[in-house]
Amino acid sequence: LYATVVLIRKMVGPRHPVAALIYGWEWLAFHAANRAVFVSHYAAEDFGKRFALSPRKTGGVMIGVEPERFPPRKTSGVDKHDSPFTILFYGSFHKLHGVETIVEAACIGRDRPLRWVLIGQGQEAAAVRAHCERCRLDNLTWVPWVPYDQLIDRLHQADVALGLIGCPGQT
Repeated sequence: LYATVVLIRKMVGPRHPVAALIYGWEWLAFHAANRAVFVSHYAAEDFGKRFALSPRKTGGVMIGVEPERFPPRKTSGVDKHDSPFTILFYGSFHKLHGVETIVEAACIGRDRPLRWVLIGQGQEAAAVRAHCERCRLDNLTWVPWVPYDQLIDRLHQADVALGLIGCPGQT
């Protein structure tokens, strides 16, 4: 809650009494728990520092990692195609996903032989669309959604699949 209200959505500043109340509540909850599990090892480390938790009390689980549904493709060791290097992101366009950062990277690399593919929609879609329009990107394709069972094909067509790029406010 603290990360969402204070760091990400900035509904109140870190010195606001509500922020202090939320922080105190979460500090108590984390310290009362036997173990706190976060969406990544990075988040576990960050929250561990933020709430003074012992590393033995925190852990991370990589969200979206389903090796049984998304097995690696066997490659022949030769370049799979002559098309531009393809960078793929799929997600729900939550502020935590860093899609704006991906679009900015596409803007910076617009003159390079890179192809960017965004799959998804959600909370930050309007801001991402506006950013894409400002940059006038010919090297970026945006697909609103792909059925989950077809995602494996899209992943195998990409050279790189991006995960979460970052969380604003985290150290």
